[in-house]
Parts: sequence; structure tokens; C-alpha cells
Amino acid sequence: IHRIIEQRVTPATYENFRACSIAIWWVHHGMEEQLLQDLEAFGKNKKGELIRRYKGYYGVSVSAAKYIVQGRSEPQPENIMIQDPYYYPRLARMLKRGFTGENRPRIIGVNHIPFPSPQDFELMKHIDKNSWEKIAAEYLRGWLSFDAISFHTNEDAGNFAQSVASFCGPDHQLPELVANPLGV
Repeated sequence: IHRIIEQRVTPATYENFRACSIAIWWVHHGMEEQLLQDLEAFGKNKKGELIRRYKGYYGVSVSAAKYIVQGRSEPQPENIMIQDPYYYPRLARMLKRGFTGENRPRIIGVNHIPFPSPQDFELMKHIDKNSWEKIAAEYLRGWLSFDAISFHTNEDAGNFAQSVASFCGPDHQLPELVANPLGV
């Protein structure tokens, strides 16, 4: 889907998407030093630059959802699987708006990288020290729109549930969480 998105958005939007997805990847892996290096390269020192890029990051989810919904076939698919939901944090929410009715496909996220603990999410303070918790909550709310999410480990599924409780509150309905270890 990356190539399709690259063709459907402006070069600046795609660059924002790329920069933010790399930063989020470092958060998922708890790698603060690499995150700081990339933030410097992506313009952290320019006031508001990274937040502007982060807002554009979400726009790519909208573009991807439009592409998928417009290109759908009849009958609607039973399932839509999205690998690496960290690239498209709002995609599941947007797909649910595009596919309606009782035959709406089940939207499943397949996460192949570690899922950050609430402590790992604190790395987002480097993105914006004043609103990092709001950014983390918005990111997690996107994931809550999945019907199910597959993680590699029970620890990752637990980190997801703990992070949602920490940043979104304990009253959110979690999607079905499944651990499916993958070997090479």
C-alpha cells in the first residue's frame, strides 16, 4: 500500500508520513537514542514542525481508506487485514465509515513489531513535551477501531491494553487481542 499512497499524496505529505512512521517505529522499539537522532534530522528544532508533520501522518490513513473503499468489489470482503497498523493509525476507523451495514468486513490489524508499554510511550515527549500524552491517546484511539489485533506475544497484547488504560482511560472497549508468535 506504500507505493499506492506515495502516488496518491503530495511529496510533502508522503515525506511527513515517512518521517513520523520512522519516529513511531523507534517508540515501538523503545529506542530513545535513535528517536532523538531522527527527530533532529526531521526538524525538531523548528517550532511546530514535528507536530505539523504528525498531523499530516494521519492524513495518509484517510487517503488509504478512500483507495480501499473506492476499489472494493461486490460482495464486500469478509475480512480486511492491515499489516503494521502503526503506519496507518486511523485506517481502521476510516474503513468502518466506508464499509457500512450488517455485512461490514471485519477489520483486523496484524502488528509484527513490539508494542510499546506506557513507559515506552513516554518517548513521545521528545516529539512534543507539552502534548505528547494527547498524541499517544489519539494514536491509540485509532488502534481501538480494529475488530481484532494480532500481536506476536502476550506481552505486546498486554502492553496495548495497559497503554490504552493509561492514555485513553480504563473504560474503552478493547478489540479482540490475539498473540500469534511468528517464527522465521
